[in-house]
Amino acid sequence: MRSFIKFFSVMLCSMMLFACGSDSPEQVAEKFVSNIYKGDIKSVAELVYIPEDKDTPEVKMQLEGKLNMMVGDAMAKANRLGGVDKITTEAAELAEMGNIKAARVAVNVKFKNEEKVRQNHVKLVETKKGWKVNL
Repeated sequence: MRSFIKFFSVMLCSMMLFACGSDSPEQVAEKFVSNIYKGDIKSVAELVYIPEDKDTPEVKMQLEGKLNMMVGDAMAKANRLGGVDKITTEAAELAEMGNIKAARVAVNVKFKNEEKVRQNHVKLVETKKGWKVNL
C-alpha cells in the first residue's frame, strides 16, 4: 500500500509539471500562424523572439509595424480563399547550436475555397520564456 501511494504521488506530480510546462515548438508555430490569419498582431508579436540586448520599446514598435503589414497581407489572402479551414503541424525538426536549441516546424494551412494545402516553415528558438519564433 505504501509503495502504491508513493507511485501515485510521483505520477500526480509528473502530470502537474507536464500541465504547467511551456508549449512545444509545434504548438507555438501553430499559434503563430493561426494568430496571423486571425489578425491578432499583439499575440503574434508576443511569440516572436527578440534578443535580450535588443528588447526595447522602439524595437517592439518597429516589429509590430512590420507584423501589421504581414498580417494584413495574410488576412487578405485568407479572405480571398474563403477563410482558414484547418491548420496542422508536423513534428518539429530539432537542432542544437552550441547552447541554443532551435526547431523548424512545417505548418499546413487549408483554406475553405481551395483544394490544396499550403505549407509554411516556422523557425523557432528556445528561450527562458519558452519557444519563440525566430524571424
